[in-house]
Amino acid sequence: MRALREMRVPCVVLGTDGYDKALEYMNRGGEFASRRGEDPDLVLLEADSQHGAASDFIRKARFETSCRPCPIVVLAPGASARDLECWYSAGASSVLVADGDELPEALKSLSWYWLAHNRTPKQR
Repeated sequence: MRALREMRVPCVVLGTDGYDKALEYMNRGGEFASRRGEDPDLVLLEADSQHGAASDFIRKARFETSCRPCPIVVLAPGASARDLECWYSAGASSVLVADGDELPEALKSLSWYWLAHNRTPKQR
């Protein structure tokens, strides 16, 4: 998240503490029940060591929220063929495998593509 803020990509960056909080935000539930404004234009999902949890989040975000057309990009320092299969099968739009020095430039390219050039149905 810090890398996106430092690059000054024209977007609002919001981080949540865990997958459950992110789903609450997307569903306007819990502490986000009174949230106003539009749904996210892009979800950057940091995959942790529990890859099954990331897949569950993606499935829920795709089928249980109003953010269905929103691109979901998985950020991972590494990914096996099995990880990729799980994430894409769950509904990930893209997987960005980058770590360390590569990450800032990769995030910048990803952000410009998804936020400046990509169009979703809600942006008609």
